[in-house]
Amino acid sequence: MQNAEREASRILSMMRCRCQCQYAVVLALILGCGSSSTELKRSEVRGTVKRAGVPVKEGSIRFLPADGHDGPAANGAIKDGAYAFTSENGPTAGAHQVVITILPSKDELMKIKAGPDNQGPKTKWEYDVTVPDEDVFEKDFKLDG
Repeated sequence: MQNAEREASRILSMMRCRCQCQYAVVLALILGCGSSSTELKRSEVRGTVKRAGVPVKEGSIRFLPADGHDGPAANGAIKDGAYAFTSENGPTAGAHQVVITILPSKDELMKIKAGPDNQGPKTKWEYDVTVPDEDVFEKDFKLDG
């Protein structure tokens, strides 16, 4: 009878080991091994924004993924002629449409004449930019008009 008990104990031990191994495999499949391949790497992007050679006092800058390019948009502020995105909030590598919007200066607002035909000063610019697959990318913008 002792042999039967030993055999039953050995079989039970093997079944526990097998069950634990299967559990470990299932857990590894669920959790994965390292970072997800669907996670998109963002780039640190910075630069200057000037209009007529003068740094733009304040505005906004947006990197929007171009058609056919997956990835999140990156939205930031322009302050004293500079903008900066970190590797946590910057755009991903690839084609983007960059939209820059600024507020008109007080002088420009004073020149605007009332009426439906006066559109006022230009406040929005759009550029096609390809962000390279690099950790840091510097891009300066010179606004026309």
